[in-house]
Amino acid sequence: PDIVTVTGLSVDQQNRVYVVESHTHFRPENYQGPKTDRIRLLQDTTGDGHADRIQTFYEGSTETMNVAAHPDGWIYVATRSSIFRLRDNDDDGTADARQNLVQLETTATYPHNGFSGFAFDFFNNIYFSMGENEGADAELVGDFGNVYFTLGQNYGDDATLIGKGNVRLSALRGEGGIFRCRLDGSRLERIATGFWNPFHLCFDVNGRMFVGDNDPGNRPPCRLLTIVQGGDYGYRRRTLEPFIAVNAETPGTLPMTSSTGESPTGLIIYESDQLPADYRGDLLVASWGEHRIDRYHLTPDGASFRTTTQPVIAGEEHFRPAGITAGPDGSLYVGDWADRSYPLHGKGRVWRISAIKPETKQRDNTINSPDWQTRNAAARKRLKQGDTGITALQAALKNKDPRVRAVALNALVSVDKLTPKEANSILQDKQAGLREQAVRILPARLIELPKIVQEDPS
Repeated sequence: PDIVTVTGLSVDQQNRVYVVESHTHFRPENYQGPKTDRIRLLQDTTGDGHADRIQTFYEGSTETMNVAAHPDGWIYVATRSSIFRLRDNDDDGTADARQNLVQLETTATYPHNGFSGFAFDFFNNIYFSMGENEGADAELVGDFGNVYFTLGQNYGDDATLIGKGNVRLSALRGEGGIFRCRLDGSRLERIATGFWNPFHLCFDVNGRMFVGDNDPGNRPPCRLLTIVQGGDYGYRRRTLEPFIAVNAETPGTLPMTSSTGESPTGLIIYESDQLPADYRGDLLVASWGEHRIDRYHLTPDGASFRTTTQPVIAGEEHFRPAGITAGPDGSLYVGDWADRSYPLHGKGRVWRISAIKPETKQRDNTINSPDWQTRNAAARKRLKQGDTGITALQAALKNKDPRVRAVALNALVSVDKLTPKEANSILQDKQAGLREQAVRILPARLIELPKIVQEDPS
């Protein structure tokens, strides 16, 4: 086959699909494949929906779990014990530059409970997730970074995280966490704790973070979580400190937003227009254990959400989704492990899911695009245009589409160009998510937080 044992995938703004092809995940003695993992680059050059150009973008890593294409051209890679990034400088489809970012120093070897998922925000932060690491001692060493990441419960043993300048954080025994640092590895800090294996994470257009907490070891259910900075989500590995309640709601800790299907391996917020309009803003979650893609419609409920769930794709036994992403045209891409077996088996697939007869129209590459990543790219381009670009972004703050207003807000705040008048207007926006976003990211000098919180009806 052209592709086997997929563990993660990502699509860049040129609609090129990067796929992690594992050859080291529980490798049988008689396995005949390559000695190391590969990142395969898939391209559809004819537009017929099938990859007709397949090449190896990178090879040489082991226990590789995920890949993510950043808007700046770097391709980020997670193995169970390292985060690094790759770049193709001569555009020949092969990586020719590599930079190591973060290393996990540990004796643990279980292949899919270390680093895994990625997400990016507008402020040049990378977010990546880390599983429970078998409970072995671990040191997390940051080389480069603006990074958010998660750490699993580590099987009950101690672990220390080390950032630039020898900043050290002790991972709490027997529970996973989400952490943050800058792109150079500095400012290492814990964001939230109380997870088993937060396998993947994503953001919505207003910067709210969602995590799929995978496989709580005979303590059901797997959880969909809305992350609050400083939050404790209740999981402890030690014998007397598991999920105390059958419904996974440990007293005194933050609740889950929803249960999920068994073994969630990927999640995205859908923000494009190829699927029906009512999909926009919904979560799509891949369930490896139940061979299914589920849709979670989110309804605001206090500081979190209520959900209604429906299956989008229900496959048979050999449909084992191991990652989900969206392309700039709104198509979904799903990596398929293709077998219930954990050891390597030489099978695999990548699915593209699109409308039966998608509307033919010229792609909108402006800030008004229905695609979230395209809007972000357009806003970044505006920032490079000096005063002309700033003026355009200020005008976008008045756009009728709240998603356009959201990216314009991020862009202006990122270069400290939001005026007090504009800040006050955003804080009175009719869309609650945008008001929440503003409170989260606006500089303190621009807002009177106690007054805002007291007067905001949401």
